[in-house]
Amino acid sequence: MSGMLEAATHFGMRLPELFCGFERAAGEAPIAYPVACLPQAWAAGPVFVLLQACLGLELDAGRRLLRIDQPRLPDGLDHLQIRQLRLGPRNWICASSA
Repeated sequence: MSGMLEAATHFGMRLPELFCGFERAAGEAPIAYPVACLPQAWAAGPVFVLLQACLGLELDAGRRLLRIDQPRLPDGLDHLQIRQLRLGPRNWICASSA
């Protein structure tokens, strides 16, 4: 999660469809693949999956249940605020800090 957040920050929060996995020294930026589309629509999906994983979110819309199990934020983030999270017909206001 920390690596993806660092890459997203470098790319202006617009992830390309592909960036290289070459080893790099501390402080060096991720290397964009020369012919990768930037931004790429499908590159937006992993952000939400990673957020769900690090917060331990389990959604059960049928039972209108939201569970947060052992949330953990990536390095460099000390708090997170979520506004107007929708689960079924209801709005939820949640805040979590690690």
